[in-house]
Amino acid sequence: MNIEKIKQIQSGYLVNDTTFVPNDPSNTDYQAVQEWIAGGGVVEPEFSLDELKIKKIAEVKLAREIFQYTNLTVGGYEFKSTQDAKLLFFSRVNGSASADYPIDWRLADDVSWVSLSETEASALKEAMETQETSAYKQESVFYSAINTASSIEELAAIDIKFE
Repeated sequence: MNIEKIKQIQSGYLVNDTTFVPNDPSNTDYQAVQEWIAGGGVVEPEFSLDELKIKKIAEVKLAREIFQYTNLTVGGYEFKSTQDAKLLFFSRVNGSASADYPIDWRLADDVSWVSLSETEASALKEAMETQETSAYKQESVFYSAINTASSIEELAAIDIKFE
């Protein structure tokens, strides 16, 4: 086997961009790959830094959405925090200068209801706004770290946790 380059893939190697060689020590092509590596050949990673950055950005977006739409507990009640729930709530609270209080609002269990005073509704609105702001600020920090990463190892060290 004439080997010019090898790329590591999940279950083996891709030799010269055309031949798949499985991770099987009894395979003669695998043995040739190991000899090439032992002779100083450098195995390319499965994905380039740019490809891994794209994947990492997608991970950040998913993690942000999970954080952003996680239910909120305010005043001892758990409220839905989906995009639809937030839009509906904001339109109800901000819909007119004199919203009618109390506001009856369904809880996250989709069965129970609570009557929110103006103060309670304001606290829920503030919690929703804080959640939104925090989600996007954290996402921005992760994007910056991803874009400035100069190696695969540096990129892999970015631990995506929204808090």
